[in-house]
Amino acid sequence: MPEDGHIIGGRWAEASPVDPQYGEAERCPQCGRFISALEWLPPRLIQLSSPDPSTWDDFVWGAGVELLVSARFVQAYQAAGLKGVYEFAPVELVEIDEETKSLAPAGLLPYYEIHKIERLGPALDEVASKVRRAFPETRCSFCRFGKGKRSFEGMVIDMSTWQGEDMFVPRGGTGIVVSERVREIVERLQVRNVWLIPSENFGWDEERPMLWYVNGGPELERFKAVFANYCGAMYGEGWYGRWMFRYLWWKWYRRFP
Repeated sequence: MPEDGHIIGGRWAEASPVDPQYGEAERCPQCGRFISALEWLPPRLIQLSSPDPSTWDDFVWGAGVELLVSARFVQAYQAAGLKGVYEFAPVELVEIDEETKSLAPAGLLPYYEIHKIERLGPALDEVASKVRRAFPETRCSFCRFGKGKRSFEGMVIDMSTWQGEDMFVPRGGTGIVVSERVREIVERLQVRNVWLIPSENFGWDEERPMLWYVNGGPELERFKAVFANYCGAMYGEGWYGRWMFRYLWWKWYRRFP
């Protein structure tokens, strides 16, 4: 998750593909459903929402981009012999001159797309994660996708399905989960723009504002501030926005410690 909780519209630069060409998406080998976005084919060109290098950091999100990572992150990941990402694909930054690029932090550029990542390995423990589905009878027993809305109160990994992957998209979950070893790399590189939330505290509900939430633990107060900012942006910074924040927090999150 971006440091400020906003993939779009936050204070860090966002990436947008330029004239992208796409191939096929990955499919579940059992039910045939799509389990990834369309494959981004070369040449992979991006533009950033800000030309100011102070808004660039080791991770980059954006519309049409799952996640880009810096050259120094790729080097550290590979040097540590970590598992789960099968291909880092380089991307070219366009519409930024070479003089501006030279002002970026050392080792940041070029960026790489996480092009191939494990999606068919570790799975959620659906009981511990408190998974709910609108139409559970449509759920695939392998990829865990089905029809209708779904929710879970945390992403608790079924450890019997985990084979030592350090970065992966869990079956039945959403987004990229990372191991403690990846967290150590993030801390060593002093990455500024990422928020690592314990997976068991990361909730998802397609009927709630923002879709994602923090269900408790040490990151709850930080999420509360993010949610207050969201309500201010949606409903205004005046009394109505403050009232909506209090009401929605009471409605959705009052039971969390």
